[in-house]
Amino acid sequence: MQLLLFDIDGTLTHSGGAGSRAIYLALEQMYGMVRYPKPVRMAGKTDVAIFRELLRINHLQERPGDLDELYRVYPRMLRRCLREVGDKAHPHPAVAELLRKLVRLPEFTLGLLTGNLAETARIKLTRFRLNRYFKLGAYGSDNADRMKLPAIARRRAGEMGIRVSPRQMVVIGDTPRDIACARGYGVRSVAVATGPYSVRQLKRHKPDLVYKDLSDTDGFIRQVKSLLVVCRASRVERQRSNVECKTS
Repeated sequence: MQLLLFDIDGTLTHSGGAGSRAIYLALEQMYGMVRYPKPVRMAGKTDVAIFRELLRINHLQERPGDLDELYRVYPRMLRRCLREVGDKAHPHPAVAELLRKLVRLPEFTLGLLTGNLAETARIKLTRFRLNRYFKLGAYGSDNADRMKLPAIARRRAGEMGIRVSPRQMVVIGDTPRDIACARGYGVRSVAVATGPYSVRQLKRHKPDLVYKDLSDTDGFIRQVKSLLVVCRASRVERQRSNVECKTS
């Protein structure tokens, strides 16, 4: 069994600005008027990390219970903003087709690795009828540090009886942070340039595979399978070398 972990924003979907607008509105409701004196780059960050960055920009202190309040207010604002943006929010090309094909393959389990809160992740996926494809997830509400999310996803898979090593996991995302969190846990990474970074920019961070988009669904599946086969072969070769060293 191989565990494929998809990011949402920029990878599977484009929210038409609803996500960033919703977090600003949530902050305004919680703290009153707030200022944004400089642009905040949100791509690849967890929602909790973005929330805390906006607090620092506004010289505000996080209060006890603020995260619980954010978890209540932000999903409500997101639903409102998704309604307002209408068709500006949409899944990326061929995403639904790719997920339909992957979920039929018994060697793959599909999960999420996203900076979204667990609830906001499901709100977005439900909007685009993609929620049903994902058995598990690791979310920004689990840990503000994206680097910790692969281990959480692996643990959740184990709780469902899906035993995988890091080398049986692949993170699919659209930012250098997706690539970094995969590498930090010894996981393979696939980068897709449907977010704010180009193919050239993503290649600088050395993902295992990089795509302009996910429209070549069969090619994507074939290459991900090959990536994992190469990984297994290298592991077998290392084990064989260790045995030879012990017996020599």
